[in-house]
Amino acid sequence: VQQKVLARLKRFMPFVLLAALVSTTADVVLSDGEGALPFDLTLAAFVSLLAYRYITLRYELPINQEVDHWKPSEPPADWAAKRRRWEKWQTVRAWLSVATLAGLIGAALGAGTC
Repeated sequence: VQQKVLARLKRFMPFVLLAALVSTTADVVLSDGEGALPFDLTLAAFVSLLAYRYITLRYELPINQEVDHWKPSEPPADWAAKRRRWEKWQTVRAWLSVATLAGLIGAALGAGTC
C-alpha cells in the first residue's frame, strides 16, 4: 500500500512543496511592513516549513526510496525498525505542518489588528 501511495505522491508533491516555499517566502517579504507580530509569525512559519523540507529530504525520502525497492512478499529483516523511524519523522513533519499553518493564520489575523 505504501509503495502505491508513494508512487502517486512523487508526481505532484515536489511542486506543492516548492509552491509552499515560494509563497511563504513572498509572505515573509510582504509582511515586513505589517508590524512585528505578523512578521514574526510569518517568519516562524517559514522556518517551520524549511525544517519540514529538511526532514523530508534528509530522513523521509531515503526511507521511501528503500521501501520502493522492497518486495511486499519479502520485506527486509529490519523493516519494523525502519517503519518506526519513518513514523517518528512523519509525526515531526505533521507537527511542523501544524506550526506552519498556525503561524500563517496568526500572521493574517495579526495583520488586521496592527
